[in-house]
Amino acid sequence: MRNTYLAAIAGLSLAVSAFDTHATIVYEQVPGDDTVFAAFSSVLDRYRAADDFTLPTKQRITGLTWWGVVNHDGRPIDITSDFEITIYADEGGKPGAPILQSSQGVLSLSYEGVSSFPAPVYHYVYTLDKPFSAEADTTYWLSIFNRKPDVVWWWLGSRELTGNGFWQMTADSFQWRISGWGSEDLSFQLAVPEPAALSLMVAGALMLAWRNKPK
Repeated sequence: MRNTYLAAIAGLSLAVSAFDTHATIVYEQVPGDDTVFAAFSSVLDRYRAADDFTLPTKQRITGLTWWGVVNHDGRPIDITSDFEITIYADEGGKPGAPILQSSQGVLSLSYEGVSSFPAPVYHYVYTLDKPFSAEADTTYWLSIFNRKPDVVWWWLGSRELTGNGFWQMTADSFQWRISGWGSEDLSFQLAVPEPAALSLMVAGALMLAWRNKPK
């Protein structure tokens, strides 16, 4: 019986962790075919970038995706990364105090092609190690920062134009400044588990436990 319930718990864990294949996108700024800019956001470039988002309803964010450019400058391409995800509160139209940091989540990536730079573009999918509860009609700032010291990595721009652009912090001043790109935005998506898919997986795990209970 103990093993049966352990199996049920494992099934529940799998249902929660596998949400990224059955996720609902609640916010997105996606790149276009003619995207020609990207933001420095790495240790090597000594910049950290952040872009804002606001949701119309309260959501429990469990994952995100984004697009990035690996600029190898003639060197062998290294696509390994060490990302730090930070969500900041808004402070008068710019990033304020950090309210969530995640660097231990599950990351996967896929090759997207060559952008207008040209440079290799990759699509990253990340499951947060702890969910983020976003309040409705509240502005937050998302920062995606590559901590790997020997990789030139840029956060790809978006075709969306929200009008307020993104901000960057330098390693020298540690102060946020509006980007020189003006109203340009960065590419990312925010995701929540799809309720129907999650319910089916949980129901399956519970059914397995019930069928194998001692007679």
